[in-house]
Amino acid sequence: MLLNAEDVVMCAGKETTFEFVEDVIKEVVEIFPSEYIHIGGDECPKGEWEKCPLCQAKIKELGIDKTIKGHTPEMRLQSYFIGRVEKIVEKYGKKPCVCNEAIDSGTLTKDAMVYGWESVEACRKATKAGYKTIVMPGTYFYFDMRQSAREPGHNWAAIFDASKILKFDLEDQGFTEEEIKNVAGIQASFFSELYISHLDDESDYLQYQTYPRICSLSELAWCGKGAEWDEFYLRLVNAH
Repeated sequence: MLLNAEDVVMCAGKETTFEFVEDVIKEVVEIFPSEYIHIGGDECPKGEWEKCPLCQAKIKELGIDKTIKGHTPEMRLQSYFIGRVEKIVEKYGKKPCVCNEAIDSGTLTKDAMVYGWESVEACRKATKAGYKTIVMPGTYFYFDMRQSAREPGHNWAAIFDASKILKFDLEDQGFTEEEIKNVAGIQASFFSELYISHLDDESDYLQYQTYPRICSLSELAWCGKGAEWDEFYLRLVNAH
């Protein structure tokens, strides 16, 4: 039976899986001098783990074969997997970056940097737990989202233009002073599969999706708070 790409996941019951992961991380460390290595942890499909005898055996071996506080055995297996990868990253003198789902187990090292992509609430959860967090909720900062209802682009997170980005404010979003101390910065994302599907267009789709939204993002990042839209718009259209 052929699997859909979104169903494919590494086997968590094989030691050879972690040997492969270590080989990859070792090569990455040799190429990039950065302090952090992003190991993901988001949107992990668990259907194959539910059917895999090796994964189910590992679940029993680890004693995580019960659902606890809404965490299924397969969700707990993912926490085990992330923990193993985290130790590999640390072995080579690096710190892990993870997507916000990876902290749900409560066992991830506080040295990890969290990317809060799912929602503002996910970002607050990470900062409240003491993790340095990149704030990047899709509802404000995923630039592959449509800017208006009648144009190409995704819309699963939101439909928004540059003016909405400019209104983003940590205090208005409910972040406390302590949570704000753990905000490492803000970031926008653009997923390239949407761009690739528009390569034959005459217009530059990437530029269209990115600007002027990235200008609003820059205003937030540099100034800590967005300006009033009318004033910002005048600066935007009169820039040389």
